Amino acid sequence: MKTKLLVVNLQDPSKTKYWNAKNIGVFMLGRRLSNYKLFVVDQTGNMKPVVITNADILLIQQQVLDMMKG
Repeated sequence: MKTKLLVVNLQDPSKTKYWNAKNIGVFMLGRRLSNYKLFVVDQTGNMKPVVITNADILLIQQQVLDMMKG
């Protein structure tokens, strides 16, 4: 299993799914950030939360990609 990005929908948990980290910026564009929690899940199943500190979609995408690398 490789590292994955889990996107948790807080308003409708049934829509929680793994998302392609390279496209997360497009997914988050125009969405209310407070309705979603992002987690990086590594090969052993450990989950690390992505703490979003800026609403800039490009910065969120870069932050996720950096966490996915290591």
